[in-house]
Amino acid sequence: MADKALRDLFIEKRVVASLQFDGFKEETYVTLRGRPLLATKMALISLFEKEDLPYSLTAVMVRGVNEAEIPALADFFFEAKAVSLMIQPAAIVGRAGLNFTPQERLTNDEVVTSLETSKYIAAGDVLPLACSHPSCAASAYYFKIAADRFLSLKEFLGFEEYLKVTANRSFPGLDQEGQLAIKDKIYDLWSKMSPSSEDRAILEKVRLWLKRLEGREFTPREGFDLGRETVKSVFVHGFMDPYCLDLNRLVKCCYHYLQANGRLVPMCAHNLNLSKSQ
Repeated sequence: MADKALRDLFIEKRVVASLQFDGFKEETYVTLRGRPLLATKMALISLFEKEDLPYSLTAVMVRGVNEAEIPALADFFFEAKAVSLMIQPAAIVGRAGLNFTPQERLTNDEVVTSLETSKYIAAGDVLPLACSHPSCAASAYYFKIAADRFLSLKEFLGFEEYLKVTANRSFPGLDQEGQLAIKDKIYDLWSKMSPSSEDRAILEKVRLWLKRLEGREFTPREGFDLGRETVKSVFVHGFMDPYCLDLNRLVKCCYHYLQANGRLVPMCAHNLNLSKSQ
């Protein structure tokens, strides 16, 4: 991404750059990536933010290496311009299988518990994705109210409506149903708030959302662009390895590799080098 032409292309096509960012200690990168990379990572983040290039952060976590940095990573994410944070407990397979043991593998629950110690994430915010096995992935979404204030989408919509708009979706509001649910809730919130409300920040943000949504024909691109500007997403995804392989999870998988013959293979099965017949 040091290529200015490539960055300009990303901005023109509205592509989100994904940056592997495993923490704030140089020794973490030496252990996980084989060489010091922290300065390069921080320089890229500074460049992305200066040029308003949308980007996401992905962190691989290993017990005893960098799991203590999960809360700091979450705080950094909320205070930066990154649109999403993905935390992946290391799967003990491939190169990781040569360097780490199954005892150094974190669980999704451990990651979620650590995330909940961030000053921006409350207990119960990060919930399993409805489309996959509950042990596979979890997510949380937040509306940005101010530079240092975020409102959980679950709290905003209510638990039942939240489940509806996030089921079988990696990002809510990109289809007609999700967009209408969020828009209806905004109108509901608007109608119940008085000009004398002490919470002026939410009132002003709601006004801006209404201006963006009113009079526009819905498109997934419009929904994504609005979401990118106003929503922060947190994901936890624990890929399987030979030590925790669960066939029930493979059957319910909603993350696949497309094969040349048109078949879909669950990502974890592909990563474990299982044959196509399996």
